[in-house]
Amino acid sequence: MMNNKEQWYVSIIAIIIAFICFWPIGCILLYLRWQIREGKFVALTKTLYICGIGLVLFGSTGIIASFDGGMDAGIFFIALLMFIVPGGILALIGFKRKNQIKGYKGYLNYINSRRVIKIDDLCNNLNVNYDTAMNILADMINKGMIKGYLTDNELKLKNHNENANIVVENNQEVPSKPKETKVIKCKECGAKNTLPVGETKECEYCGTLLQ
Repeated sequence: MMNNKEQWYVSIIAIIIAFICFWPIGCILLYLRWQIREGKFVALTKTLYICGIGLVLFGSTGIIASFDGGMDAGIFFIALLMFIVPGGILALIGFKRKNQIKGYKGYLNYINSRRVIKIDDLCNNLNVNYDTAMNILADMINKGMIKGYLTDNELKLKNHNENANIVVENNQEVPSKPKETKVIKCKECGAKNTLPVGETKECEYCGTLLQ
């Protein structure tokens, strides 16, 4: 999710202006925007793919313009070598990385829907073998797509509430922690009453408000 306090230079308007003035800066700002939202690996993948396609389209426009003006060989080779070829390479790399991310989605969906991630259960759910799952999970951790670490048969997520892993058995609720109480003497009748700290209630004997 996008941070409400993110910097002005990763706004859509700033990125568009940067692309118009000097496109490499626009690519950098686009990467920074996606990095905030989706992490480094996904951000770089999208930036390579989008900027690659943009370069190819820009170069193609230059070549078309050179034909309209009587086939300027200089413009043709500049467009080809500086825009179309590099753009095609970037788009190809981005496309391959996009396919790789698609392969990760099943793992992310499984992980995000559970508090405890057992590797054997994940393998059965996704119909993959143990070694394949371990290698893919390790790759996703290295790329920052998963915040955690692997044990022999479990993926441990970082910044995860340990209490969330408590299993309630036999459909019995885990009792909540009892509230702290105090004994207070009623100023009107002198009777002693017990009430939770920070709360108010009426005296059991005379109805005076206690706090």
